[in-house]
Amino acid sequence: MSNKNKKNNNDIYKNIKIILLGNSAVGKTAIINKFDQGIFNPNGTSTYSPNFIEKTIKIDNKKVTLNVWDTAGQEKFHSVSKLFIKNAKIVILVYDITSKESFDGLKFWYDFLKNELEQEVIIGLAGNKIDLIEEEEFKEEVSDELAEQCANDWGAEFALLSAKLDKKGIDDFFEKLVRKYLDGNYASSNRNSIQISDNNEEKNKGCC
Repeated sequence: MSNKNKKNNNDIYKNIKIILLGNSAVGKTAIINKFDQGIFNPNGTSTYSPNFIEKTIKIDNKKVTLNVWDTAGQEKFHSVSKLFIKNAKIVILVYDITSKESFDGLKFWYDFLKNELEQEVIIGLAGNKIDLIEEEEFKEEVSDELAEQCANDWGAEFALLSAKLDKKGIDDFFEKLVRKYLDGNYASSNRNSIQISDNNEEKNKGCC
């Protein structure tokens, strides 16, 4: 067998399904486009059907294939989203830091996951559009402290992102979540995953 047909023992190929959820216009598509191609479209429109990208990244010299799904955020498409959380390994809940309404809407998505998921998943909480707070017409409506408390209550990894300006921040966040999945910690600690059988009603009252 030729050398080029041999697979390096350090290479591990995995198909890891990642879902982005959140209200409309929080920037889910923009985050995926920045992660995938490094581009930002200022004239982006709302997503009306699930979009999918496949991207291979390298972690510790191991190639990992990610299947990243962008689901529509409008309420009338919630039923569509249910079809695409099946077999997800990582779920990223996205809100716009200049919209308290979008942050409050995450409670719906978290409850949706608790009710619909049949597997444990790594959870990420992403506050997008941090670049907007530099502009006079926008103000930050969701404090870092509130978001961090929510992430703590939900056992989620938290990050502030800018799909417009900061590809490295987005890349680092995806890598952090994938590393956590590959480490296998998601199956043994509620700090890192949604435990479908757990009742976190009292704990969840503190956020969103």
